[in-house]
Amino acid sequence: MGVDWHWIWQRPQILAEKLSGDHEVRVVWGKEVFQKQALQTDRPEPKRGAAFAWLPYRDKSRVIFHLQRRLVRRAMGDLKQYDLIWIGHPLLYRYIDKKYHGRIVYDCMDNHMALCPDERIRRQIQLTESELTQRADLIFASSLGLQQKLEKKGGAGKTVLIRNGFLNQGLHTPEKRESHKKEYHIGYFGTISEWFDFQKLMKSLEEFPQLSYHLFGPVSGTEIPDHPRLIHHGVVAHERLWDAIKEMDALAMPFVLNDLIRDVDPVKLYEYVSMGKPVISIYYEEIRQFSPFVSFYTTQTEYLEAVRSLMRQENCSYDAEQQQTFLKSSTWEERYRMIQKNLALFEKEK
Repeated sequence: MGVDWHWIWQRPQILAEKLSGDHEVRVVWGKEVFQKQALQTDRPEPKRGAAFAWLPYRDKSRVIFHLQRRLVRRAMGDLKQYDLIWIGHPLLYRYIDKKYHGRIVYDCMDNHMALCPDERIRRQIQLTESELTQRADLIFASSLGLQQKLEKKGGAGKTVLIRNGFLNQGLHTPEKRESHKKEYHIGYFGTISEWFDFQKLMKSLEEFPQLSYHLFGPVSGTEIPDHPRLIHHGVVAHERLWDAIKEMDALAMPFVLNDLIRDVDPVKLYEYVSMGKPVISIYYEEIRQFSPFVSFYTTQTEYLEAVRSLMRQENCSYDAEQQQTFLKSSTWEERYRMIQKNLALFEKEK
């Protein structure tokens, strides 16, 4: 796994847990040595799992890289015991012995090059991902944009679109809302990083004195502007999210549109819809499927108009039937069924 087991509960941990229910799985993940994680989940670790230390400068020093490879190999054990190795980040492929003859699955959940600010490491990701794509027997892509990129790198005919989903922990029915309130609260939950468009939020706070924003989640690589109506509540455990946002009038996904965001199928929007709230989001092609549930914008003017419109609405733009029909086909259980179907076809080809 490319993320710590105890980081925000997302695709790698969810799929590892589901796979472990049907297969004998050993989960291996790294922990940063000198970097404290902003969130520690209280979920138990896998019965068959091992953590290793991520060494600083592993991608810049050949000596440290070889030390890192030994740590990863020690956590994985003898590779001959595995019929299949599931890889969640392209750079992890470097730690797999080229003599390994078992099957390899690459689960691509992000545009990893766009995530990396270091040009040297980006080149390494590009090279390694091309090698992995050609070596992998089966590839899952979380978005159409990623699928198209991987097919061009050598994954044609073996790359399958498996979008993200949401944890079905109960739906909250859209309710009639009070319009023209004295105070209006918009919520956001998730990581707050350099892709967060504070500029549009600050402009809207100037425009609407009754408006406030409530942010829930870890902050990484950016600073939250100082404003009395822009409130950061810190990290909230996933199971307590509803209690944190149930009084919100709407939920927002105010992102800067870049190469990283364009290739994301955001779990956040599935969760927003499941909470029965009006939603405002930057528009890009990948999330067109959310159009019945989301007020989209592309410019600052459109963002302000979306906020103004939501303040006037008494009803959510979607009803309970639309919500349930859409989300029923978008749970992680449904995504996992698709994965199992592809793995079964995969086994028949042996």
